[in-house]
Amino acid sequence: MRDGRPAYMRGRSTFKAGNASEAGVKICQACAGRFGGPAWVCPSCGWEAEWHGAYHAVTNSADDIGYSPEFFDHLPAAEASHFWFAARNALIAWATRAYFPAAASFLEVGCGTGQVVGALRQAIPSLQVTASEAFPEGLRITARRAPGVELVQADARALPWDAEFDVVGAFAVIEHIAEDAAAARQLAQAA
Repeated sequence: MRDGRPAYMRGRSTFKAGNASEAGVKICQACAGRFGGPAWVCPSCGWEAEWHGAYHAVTNSADDIGYSPEFFDHLPAAEASHFWFAARNALIAWATRAYFPAAASFLEVGCGTGQVVGALRQAIPSLQVTASEAFPEGLRITARRAPGVELVQADARALPWDAEFDVVGAFAVIEHIAEDAAAARQLAQAA
């Protein structure tokens, strides 16, 4: 750590003041072009993310991810009654406020059933929260649990953002991905 920051942060702005989307961009899945704004339509080639009623689909395949979508139906009951989930959410909200007090945007990669992003929206209402998940089963539950959160079906190994968010998190996700280094690089790119 030279200059007090880890090596991957040197030479980069440590925090984008204001709205992250002013500096950040989405990455077109057809032509790899970069574009800004709230719409999921590439102005270069016309590619558009599919809208599925509650979320945009940037990827449609989660076949080779080491997680089984049938678990999503059982998770909300466990999350509601187990102390670990409430404590983890409180810790994530605290850390976001403590270490990123001026953050305007937050991306959770692998949001599962939306428990973390729902808790973040309640704890920090001013935060613009986006949640991504490879499985539509999780996104459908997240849509009910976390109103006001932008939902995107995306693979953690190929995220469609470049410098879009002030804070990016993945909680109980990386261990399910065989290509964990690729996913970690994508998390860093999205921030």
